[in-house]
Amino acid sequence: MTEPTFLRSGRAYSQAPLFVLQPPHSGATFCVSTLLQVARKASGAQELGRMKRIQRARRMVMDLRLSLLWLPFSGNGIHQDAVPGGEEDGRTTYVGRVEHNGDEIPGRVVPGDACYVAYAGGEQRHERYSVLVNRGIRLQWILDSGGAVPPKAVVGGRTRSGEELYIGRTHHEGSLVLGKVQPSQGYLCIAHGGREYCYFEYEVLVTESVQPIG
Repeated sequence: MTEPTFLRSGRAYSQAPLFVLQPPHSGATFCVSTLLQVARKASGAQELGRMKRIQRARRMVMDLRLSLLWLPFSGNGIHQDAVPGGEEDGRTTYVGRVEHNGDEIPGRVVPGDACYVAYAGGEQRHERYSVLVNRGIRLQWILDSGGAVPPKAVVGGRTRSGEELYIGRTHHEGSLVLGKVQPSQGYLCIAHGGREYCYFEYEVLVTESVQPIG
């Protein structure tokens, strides 16, 4: 096999020698320094693309570390990062939601028992539910009324028609009870003792930055 020929053609601005490549049986010549520059640029573009992918992955990891998540749950206990929101009989209750008749409804989780939500004038009990988990997001409860919610209110669910439901709470018969705020209805509705109760004034769960995942 005939080897290509390298012919010296001068010096670059940096005084480095320049060569041209002449393939066998061909009158064409190629500047080696130009080919090297193209190769370096291609390599640099690949490295830049790799670094961008790494940065995106790191951002995704940070987003998961600092996030609100709906996680499926059932059985005893409660997730260690579950969002507390209520209290009854000296026990803390947590923010949960269930799927019921095509709606996603926020309500209260009683650890070791179930999730209770208000629906059609009654109280619905579900042993399978999702619990709201907080990984580093600052949350607060803000007073509101009449179906209104503050900016950045946490979305707790949706009706089958697509209306968003929000997470609210109020004092009821000595307990602090979690429930749903449905703007079109103008109230916070809670479930307690087998019945549904609606309140004009209530507190709403608000986040500084993100909405729940899941």
